[in-house]
Amino acid sequence: MAKSCRGRATERVLTKLKTSFNEGNYYEAHQMYRTLYFRLSAQDQLSELSELLYEGASQFLQHKQTGSGADLSMLYIGVLTKADGLVTDEKLESVATLYSLMSAETPERSPFLASAIKWSSKGSADLRFGHPRLHQLVALSLWKEKNYQQSWFHFLRSMDGDSCASMLIEYHISKGYTSEVDLFIAQAVFK
Repeated sequence: MAKSCRGRATERVLTKLKTSFNEGNYYEAHQMYRTLYFRLSAQDQLSELSELLYEGASQFLQHKQTGSGADLSMLYIGVLTKADGLVTDEKLESVATLYSLMSAETPERSPFLASAIKWSSKGSADLRFGHPRLHQLVALSLWKEKNYQQSWFHFLRSMDGDSCASMLIEYHISKGYTSEVDLFIAQAVFK
């Protein structure tokens, strides 16, 4: 983050935040992230804020602090939506990373994905169902979780036929009967 944009008070909060996080005081660290969110939002420093929220959400999710991580993830999507910047591969990958770090049981996971898809489609009528790259990254994440149905849904919107076919083969091998191979192929065609 660029220090030139930050004030002294913000620097102090960042220092306290890092100390709290390192000491395992996750609640306090989360509250400091929210404080910085409101400060930087009011100052319209959305680029710096998005970096801060992504770092915080990633750290919380990696430390299994799913509530705090999901909250910061939702704020991150909100900042991306509010910002006038373009939808880039880097941003799409950061969103997909946060999605993959959330456990399937996290209640905010579905609303996060819905908001991310809506954000990724901004500015283009052709992308009204979301950016194909985001769908591809989400599909790959769901495939790793063995959530074949949801993975398939996102692969169909991703334009990644090769990975979709590979996932369908794995899906058939792990969940289907040998006599059903034609049904798996037919389902893919009719979707």
